[in-house]
Amino acid sequence: MVETIDEFADELREIRAEMRENGGRADAKLVASWLDRLVAAMENLTPMLGLMGEGLEQVAESESCECACCSGATAPKKAKKAAPKAKKRK
Repeated sequence: MVETIDEFADELREIRAEMRENGGRADAKLVASWLDRLVAAMENLTPMLGLMGEGLEQVAESESCECACCSGATAPKKAKKAAPKAKKRK
């Protein structure tokens, strides 16, 4: 059962390795088996991703920042320096 992103990545690597190893002689049942393992791994990872999303929302709400970049206020723009004039060729 996949419970972490690292375990999910390991499961994907295992499935990919089996596909490379047996890809030339794969029948419908073997392909269905790989697909089933992939879907099962994704289903097991989904609750954790949902909890992570909720946690991030809570952190974002609790850390309200009043700085200029977060509040939408813009800093005054600096005046551009004039480019030096090029010397005339004779």
